[in-house]
Amino acid sequence: MQIKSHLTAAALASVVAADCFEDMNVYHPDLKQWKDPAYNAAVKKVVEKACNDGTLHGDYDGNNNDGKGHKEVAYQIKGHEDMGYVQLQISRLGKTKRTLPPAECISGLTKEVRACSWGGLSDYWNWEYIATPESAQSMKADMYPMDQIKDISV
Repeated sequence: MQIKSHLTAAALASVVAADCFEDMNVYHPDLKQWKDPAYNAAVKKVVEKACNDGTLHGDYDGNNNDGKGHKEVAYQIKGHEDMGYVQLQISRLGKTKRTLPPAECISGLTKEVRACSWGGLSDYWNWEYIATPESAQSMKADMYPMDQIKDISV
């Protein structure tokens, strides 16, 4: 009985690895954290939209470094421009092609929004989910194509 519980715990530990990002307010004092109730609710709606409209759910090739195993998007929330941007990324870590359904997409990204004040990164099975609040300064510094940022109403 005790061996079984240790094996179960070890198996679960190898499946899920979560990491919240450090306090980004040190670098970007204007950035609001996701624990702010209004922002948190808005970001969750952004995640739902990105996962339901085909932006992030769908087919992913295996992790073969050709870009087809990775999708990302950035949004500026209308009415919440003072909160910066929301950057969402999903990568397929497995070697085979797989379809990510909307519910799994929402579940993986929402965990980062709910658990991490400043966004985070988690691996669940063969998927990597990243959700990050970003300032315009950091988006430009990361050389994110600013013309590809989507405006969204929630």
